[in-house]
Amino acid sequence: MHELDTIASSREIKIEFSENMMLCICETLLFLRWMAKTNVILLNMDNYICSFGNGSVTTLQELQFIIKHLQLQCRSETVLIASVSVLIVCSLTVIVVTMVNRYRWRIRYWYYKRKFKAAYTMTDQGYEQMFEYDVFISYSSDDYEIARHSTMEELESKRGLRACIHERDFQPGEYIAQNISRAIHSSRRTILLFPIISWEVNGVSMS
Repeated sequence: MHELDTIASSREIKIEFSENMMLCICETLLFLRWMAKTNVILLNMDNYICSFGNGSVTTLQELQFIIKHLQLQCRSETVLIASVSVLIVCSLTVIVVTMVNRYRWRIRYWYYKRKFKAAYTMTDQGYEQMFEYDVFISYSSDDYEIARHSTMEELESKRGLRACIHERDFQPGEYIAQNISRAIHSSRRTILLFPIISWEVNGVSMS
């Protein structure tokens, strides 16, 4: 169309569309705009037949009115498509967020299981999994002295094992659950230290 306008600016060009059914839909709006402003001579344009998307037919005598009508219609369709698209995206987002929140612990377990899946090496006993630590020591803050001194001294100083403890080996800035999961998966064994609890039942002291 641009090439025709360029040629028509220097010489007269005539085109006849009388035997062709025009389509007045959003896809042909650009062509209809061109017909309204082009320098190309469109012979008998007032007699051109235009068919709308709903099946109705009219002539192009009121071409400007037809263009304005299509602009409003196409704008409405665009808004509708955009609204539906946004609604679908929001719905999918809500579904995904809900599923992730519901199965977050399974996802987290799977993630760390994959992330910290150690390589295997061949030993005299067969395939042995390689770990960063020999043992992970889990304890409450009240048992810190026992874990840090008695247990750590026994395991690392006397037995030459590599232990993982909260204060020394956890990653700063990570959630405690992530650190614990990482420590368990990267240690051969896990030691749980439980505090000694004393209570009295019917006058009998128990611990």
